[in-house]
Amino acid sequence: MFFKSYFTNKLNTQIAIKELFKNCYNKEVKIFIYFVSSNYSFQEVTEELYKLIGNSCTLIGCTSSGEISTNKGITKGGISVVAFGDNSMEIETVVLEKITKVPLLYRQEIIKKLKKLSYKEMQNTYDNLTGILLADGLSGAEEKVLSVFNSIFDGNLPLIGGSAGDDLKFKETLLAYNGKIFNDSAIFTMIKTKVKIKIYRENIFESQGIDILITKADEKNRKIIEIDNIPAKTRYAQLLGISKSSLDNYILQNPIGRKIGDSIYISSIASIENENLNMYAQVFENSRAEILKEKNPLETQKETIAKIQNDFKEIYGLFCINCILRSLEFEKKGILDELSKTLKNTSEYGGFVSYGEQYNKQHLNQTLTLLAMGR
Repeated sequence: MFFKSYFTNKLNTQIAIKELFKNCYNKEVKIFIYFVSSNYSFQEVTEELYKLIGNSCTLIGCTSSGEISTNKGITKGGISVVAFGDNSMEIETVVLEKITKVPLLYRQEIIKKLKKLSYKEMQNTYDNLTGILLADGLSGAEEKVLSVFNSIFDGNLPLIGGSAGDDLKFKETLLAYNGKIFNDSAIFTMIKTKVKIKIYRENIFESQGIDILITKADEKNRKIIEIDNIPAKTRYAQLLGISKSSLDNYILQNPIGRKIGDSIYISSIASIENENLNMYAQVFENSRAEILKEKNPLETQKETIAKIQNDFKEIYGLFCINCILRSLEFEKKGILDELSKTLKNTSEYGGFVSYGEQYNKQHLNQTLTLLAMGR
């Protein structure tokens, strides 16, 4: 199997694209995924790549808030590519447009593509099939999109995804499929292959015994209004034992953990507006959650890598989606290079820094999602 990643920050787009193409493309490639910083015109990058690749493989991409590659690690300001393929691989892609309104309109198209791969809806398992989702990171519609997939797969399809970024400008996030550009959209790609694929979710937070009940929420707009029947900001500060005026220094280290079964999924606090906590992922009224604390990121990464290495005799490559909030925190702590080095010692790896992550049925934040390929 072929798996290759590469990063360039050559400012001349044509030179940059030729460099990426030279390092990542060959006849084995079945899918070519690219991630583009705001230093470039996404349209120009897409056009130049499509000129070289055309319809010879599936070509998808999005804007990013950081790029990940074997040759440069976790970085920003350029273009990264992940390209892979093998003879057994079949790929089907659906673009869901206007996801803030009616993503459900694309349900039947997804089922049709699923049947082309010899599967059907609501199977108990989807052996040899994996999904990758790229979504508009400013739409706030990731949960709507996932609800469509959940109505088809009921969480039984292994799926990872990431929300497109724009280097914290928060103006426009874009996606592309085979040379055509989209916004307010999501690109869903199903990969069928005999190559062993497993997905992973790395969480650098843990319980500290602070359980909460979200007693009032604006679910549509991702706001927590009251916790334990007390205004959210006041109660959050009380439970952490800090002043309300110092909250901004704690929200990255103490996100909200949603309890779903035996798992905890992170909803990060985007900002505090009056007494409301504005969230990056949806929270539900009358649901139980907790305020988390941070673990050692380097030790957590070693545990993640050990788990992957235990599952594979040989790792061909890792497709990585890392949350922007993690990258900002790691950059602040000066450990990005060390984290990158550990990944490089494992296998070829690449991906992007996102505005949110998807894992199976859930949209979440402050998480690293990984797709590992090997045997």
